[in-house]
Amino acid sequence: MIPALPSLLHRGSGSSVSKWSLNNPIFIGQLNTTFDIHDYTISPDGVYLYTTSENDKTTRQYQLLTPHIISTATDTGRIFNNGLLRPRGLTFKPDGTVMYILDYNTDGNGAVRIYQYNLTTPWMVDTAVYANLFGAPGGYSMSPRFKSDGNTLYAGYVGIVGAPARIYQHSTSGWDVSTILQQSFANFGTPSMGSPITFKLDDTRIMFVRSGNVRLYSMTPGDITSAVEIQSFNPSNEMSLLVGVHVSDNGDYMYLYEGDTLRTIYQYAL
Repeated sequence: MIPALPSLLHRGSGSSVSKWSLNNPIFIGQLNTTFDIHDYTISPDGVYLYTTSENDKTTRQYQLLTPHIISTATDTGRIFNNGLLRPRGLTFKPDGTVMYILDYNTDGNGAVRIYQYNLTTPWMVDTAVYANLFGAPGGYSMSPRFKSDGNTLYAGYVGIVGAPARIYQHSTSGWDVSTILQQSFANFGTPSMGSPITFKLDDTRIMFVRSGNVRLYSMTPGDITSAVEIQSFNPSNEMSLLVGVHVSDNGDYMYLYEGDTLRTIYQYAL
């Protein structure tokens, strides 16, 4: 059962320094969707929600009529039909001028491609124009996430049964995927993690779902191998299949995706 919606819609000053804590997440609303979501993200100002789906091979754009509040989402009708085989990852450059989509298992053997698109109108997905491509024989399958300076890219790997969840770290240059070079990776145990994963803007925290729990890690900026788990949160009373987590750039809100048959994004105040 989802708890009753409290009157609280915002807590704190919005400073990301005091947020990113799982001490007392408070449920404040939800968005029900009609299709599976394999990754999602929200613009830094909280005005737009973006989703990508492996099933219908589209990237969709919603407007949040109240910024950051997921229950106020309305479909803008803006859709990018990416035409990719298994689009599982989605992220943007912070100014909204570039969009990145990760396509998984493009050769049937786990090969990965990250496509880079320029948006001729910032944040409008239906203005996307192909710009660049990064290809790899395999290794990761979800949630590409850039460090805020555009010079580091992280990507998660869900793994096969019995294999550890893993996050890869790559060096890049100026938000350009064609410059990607692998640096390192870190294992996070079994079973596999969910998608999306999310990073704090200062690169000191990671949050993702594993074993039905939201897990928060501390890390040294720019070093994925230094990550250490510091907190966890189990919302099992509220959803049957927790898949992924996203945190707003201001650190005030956490958004959890329940896959299964409900296909719902739940929002919590942190």
